Amino acid sequence: IISDFDGKVKEILVKKNQEVKEGETLIVLE
Repeated sequence: IISDFDGKVKEILVKKNQEVKEGETLIVLE
């Protein structure tokens, strides 16, 4: 996963008030 894209996904999750931990974005993208 590209770091910049991964970061954007995390930003979206944070905006939805969800706790984001390292690796969780992988599950979201799946």
